Amino acid sequence: MFIFTLSSFLDRFDPYWYGRLMALKLSYVAVILFTVNAFLKSPFSPILSMLVAGAGILVIETPVVNTMKKKDIVYLLYVILTLLTIILFNLLSYFLLGFLIGASLWALCLYMLFRKQPQVFSIISLILLLGLMSLEGQPATNIDQIINIVLYFLEFCIITFWAHKMFPCFYLNIYKSALLRLLYSYKNVIEQKSLTPGSNITLMQHFSIIKLIYPLLKYKSYAQDISSLNIACQDFKVTLVSTLIDKKPDGIQQKKRLADIDKLIETIKKGQDWQEGFIAAQDQYEEAFSELVKCWSRLCKKS
Repeated sequence: MFIFTLSSFLDRFDPYWYGRLMALKLSYVAVILFTVNAFLKSPFSPILSMLVAGAGILVIETPVVNTMKKKDIVYLLYVILTLLTIILFNLLSYFLLGFLIGASLWALCLYMLFRKQPQVFSIISLILLLGLMSLEGQPATNIDQIINIVLYFLEFCIITFWAHKMFPCFYLNIYKSALLRLLYSYKNVIEQKSLTPGSNITLMQHFSIIKLIYPLLKYKSYAQDISSLNIACQDFKVTLVSTLIDKKPDGIQQKKRLADIDKLIETIKKGQDWQEGFIAAQDQYEEAFSELVKCWSRLCKKS
């Protein structure tokens, strides 16, 4: 189901698996909506209804929407604003000047409403685009047509919402992907025998993804193990940097550390725990690495 390959084509554009999760979830929702549409009588082209409902999935799977409660609230808000936009644009569609003024004022209201959250500006643009797309064909200009369209949209949105709630949890894959990239960054630090500003920024980026995804996993049985693993990763970074500053490893130590990191990377790729017992820690670095291995093994056994 999941291929941890940093050199793969998709990893160049989707390093943390968010895009693949969205594609998988959208495909799942699309199959459900096309099946449902076979039994519903649409008052207009059903594609727009599916597009409105499906686009909500893209909105709630963005990294910043990182709790299940947030996802529910954001989807509800998205549906309400999209329906209001469609209603407004359709009612004003026969009055060119009125439509231009009304649409401009509505867009201004939306941007002013979320002016302190610029990360959602792209969502507002999507809502306005869907409102314009709803004018294709014969726009609804009376209350009966509007109610009919709104109810039909709501049918698809409610179905999509429950499909989202029943979708399996693949967020652990995002966590593992970020963890792998973190380990590769540790490997680069060991090879360079120093922590450069660029390497530090990369490490912080991986840690930020790990931090963002954790709230979506904290209700799982293995949440405590993930928390312990996160702490172990932080401690290992501190220990790694301090040992590089105090005493740079010689060639033999460096090869051993790289071999250990490579082995841990392979175990994570295969979803396995560390097969044999880790050698007793001889120094601060090995102690921190040993704790990292133990935390991964505990998580692997539960997940």
